[in-house]
Amino acid sequence: MLEVNAVINSSRQRVGPEVSLIIPCYNYGRFLRETIGSLQKQSYQDWEAIIVDDGSVDDTANCAAVLAQGDDRLIYIHQSNQGVSAARNKGISLARGEFVLFLDADDLLTATKLQSHVEHLRSCPSVDISYSKFRYFPDGRPEELFTNYGLDSQQEWSRPVSGCGRVTFPVFIRKNNLPLQAAVFRRSLLQRV
Repeated sequence: MLEVNAVINSSRQRVGPEVSLIIPCYNYGRFLRETIGSLQKQSYQDWEAIIVDDGSVDDTANCAAVLAQGDDRLIYIHQSNQGVSAARNKGISLARGEFVLFLDADDLLTATKLQSHVEHLRSCPSVDISYSKFRYFPDGRPEELFTNYGLDSQQEWSRPVSGCGRVTFPVFIRKNNLPLQAAVFRRSLLQRV
């Protein structure tokens, strides 16, 4: 398990990974093994995962320590409870990757998600956000997939949007077209805004 100083020191000695995943975690230690497992099974492996423990009182720290053994791509940071936004901002400040994905501690990824987004962003240098379809599932039953948080529909509600602000802004102003976890961002965009 790496501490903040080790992250800073190691980033001076080597080139960072291409993708940084930021995982805020508040009392979700019981889900970390599956979440990190889905990340370790990715077809694309040039990533780091920054687990930001936002003052958990469960076994998050122990779970993260066990998971980090033998995988130096996992970085654990503990902070006092400040909320999910502060945890994500802390992760952004430590991220070294060109691309950033926000992943909640109870989320799972399909095996080709990172590779698909990296290939898209590499092939389209003017694109700052690449996103995909997403599914929700009940706790402990990831094979039961739904398109909404209420777990009662399989009808698509989100639609693909491509283009600059004139095209995308009206879609997003009417309705949030995607959850944060479905998107991969260029870190340079996050730093600008």
